Amino acid sequence: MEYAGHLSLNDIPMPLSNQPQIVNLTIQIAMGLKHLHHNRILHRDIKPNNILISPTGLLKIADFGISKQIPSLAQANTCLGTPFYAAPEIIDQL
Repeated sequence: MEYAGHLSLNDIPMPLSNQPQIVNLTIQIAMGLKHLHHNRILHRDIKPNNILISPTGLLKIADFGISKQIPSLAQANTCLGTPFYAAPEIIDQL
């Protein structure tokens, strides 16, 4: 496993005003989530603190402590994670 760095997205001063930087970060996060989706993994706690920034500027999704791999045609029946970052469609279930 490679070293991901000690900074997270939470450490970047907000709001971001550099459009190329915003696009770069967004694409990297989307690619990471696509990889998880392709492998049927639910992270269940995506938030700025769990997106690490490597020394070279690459983003790494971290903290898979409550993640779950979903077998094909199955659904997750539990709602876990940080409520402030939960998807709107599951807020009623928390």
